[in-house]
Amino acid sequence: RSLIIALVAGVVQYLQASTSIPKPPPGVKLSPAEEAGRKALLFMVGFMFIFAYTLPAVIGLYLITTTLFTLGQQVIVNKQTEEDLEKAQDGRGH
Repeated sequence: RSLIIALVAGVVQYLQASTSIPKPPPGVKLSPAEEAGRKALLFMVGFMFIFAYTLPAVIGLYLITTTLFTLGQQVIVNKQTEEDLEKAQDGRGH
């Protein structure tokens, strides 16, 4: 067991969860389903911390590694989506 590995696993899980959830526009109220989904993701972060702490450290390392790859993929997808939206908005404006 390793508290440090469990903490790092929890932090990277949180970062990955926060990048995978689109931020609502200002003033837009989330539906109950969207709020529940956001809470479930935060619950899963806590669950993964406990999971990484109670199991052998290699499981925590696995969680960190896979989550970092997932986080990288999510950043690339988010960037591409933003670029596509910008292109679509530019096309409509002309």
